[in-house]
Amino acid sequence: MKGVSKYSPQVVRVANPEHPNYTILKQSGLFEIVNDDSVPTVLTLQDSEITFRCGNGLIAPIFTLGILPGYLNASENFSFTLERSGQVNTVEYFLDVYERYSIWEWFIKPFKSSDEKIKGKALFVASKASQYGITTLSETGTE
Repeated sequence: MKGVSKYSPQVVRVANPEHPNYTILKQSGLFEIVNDDSVPTVLTLQDSEITFRCGNGLIAPIFTLGILPGYLNASENFSFTLERSGQVNTVEYFLDVYERYSIWEWFIKPFKSSDEKIKGKALFVASKASQYGITTLSETGTE
């Protein structure tokens, strides 16, 4: 059927909804998040690890006074643990995103999406790509 999604997200309860990455997880749509204590799957968000950022992308905006935009890598490792019936799995995704810098865009941002929305889309893409072996997905389990 046209327009019907074949993807049904897994129902989870987030143990730490006050975590800064909660909004990114919610924007991704990977999981159906509920506040029901009877849900057997508990997701615990972990702190993101920001990767190295090189400043070469700022050379053009500096020398052209922001007329030419510059791009910086804003990639990070997004990780969480899933606990199901006593088994704990740690899942980590690499979010490959870039930030654009221009002095004009600091003042006028008509179509700027929020960072959480962009990272949420990157998380969804990274999780789906990892199913096909396109990107790295690290998963470890303990019992």
